[in-house]
Amino acid sequence: MQNSDIISSLFWFKNESEEEDKDHLILEQFVHNVEDFSSQYGSEISVSYTAFNLRGPPSNFPDYGDYPQAFVMRTYGTWWEEAPSAQKDYMPQNASAITSQDFVEVSFEKAVYPLEVSIFETYNPGALVRIWALGPTTWMLLWEGEPEYVGDTPRIFSPPIRQINVPTRILRLEFNHKLLPYYTELDAVLLRGRQPANLAKHLRNNFSYSSLFYKPVVEKGQLLNRIIASNLHENIAPQIVTPRNQKQIDTGPPLGDFQQLPDETTLCVMKYLDIQSLCRCAQVNRHFNRLASDCILYRSIDLRPYWHCVQSQ
Repeated sequence: MQNSDIISSLFWFKNESEEEDKDHLILEQFVHNVEDFSSQYGSEISVSYTAFNLRGPPSNFPDYGDYPQAFVMRTYGTWWEEAPSAQKDYMPQNASAITSQDFVEVSFEKAVYPLEVSIFETYNPGALVRIWALGPTTWMLLWEGEPEYVGDTPRIFSPPIRQINVPTRILRLEFNHKLLPYYTELDAVLLRGRQPANLAKHLRNNFSYSSLFYKPVVEKGQLLNRIIASNLHENIAPQIVTPRNQKQIDTGPPLGDFQQLPDETTLCVMKYLDIQSLCRCAQVNRHFNRLASDCILYRSIDLRPYWHCVQSQ
């Protein structure tokens, strides 16, 4: 055998080994646990029509119909928004272009780099509008789309998702039911992803919901006791005095005649701003900070569009 044949054989063997390793790292898994949800049609003392039914592989697919083994939420259509008892929408300027009405958070056994998310819909499909993935510090949007009604047929919905560079095992699905003539039903959720090389060989499978991403938090009492024991509060350096010859900050009115407007006029304009814009206004100067912090702007607050900006840790 010639040297060129030996080299080409080695390269072929190497490429085949790499492809096999990549195939071993690809993992398909169904929901391991349901962590949270906004509503469910079934009661807490029953498993019929509850979020618990999302666990494991599909039970009814590819059959189409109303099955108690599926997950069903409490709303559909627009009748509950048009009813006289419906709550009036406040701060509509905070709402995104595609609003969500329900959500469910599901966890999987292993953390992977998501490649594909498949939702098994067995009754009135088309309500899914967003897919989120939980990262180390915040939620990341994988997909967003308008709600649709696709007719009386089951389907496996696998939208093209955005590739992220961190593994995840928690997904959040958001729904909008305004186009549906009746309740939608979900049978299962499948996550297909690539395992990190070190996780595929060394990590165990029994992850907890929060221990994968978050560092242990020291209790406030313990932290305060450590500071007192170390006398750290007594060794803090004194405040640095600014030299007199340093350039002073201009405290004059940077907005010209706009600052001469009555506060009521400015507040009337600010009430049309969303919360993010009000936060930016508060950073302009002291005058705007005082107006943007006025309690009259926050009599009714809708924080639902900003749920992904905060966490309990």
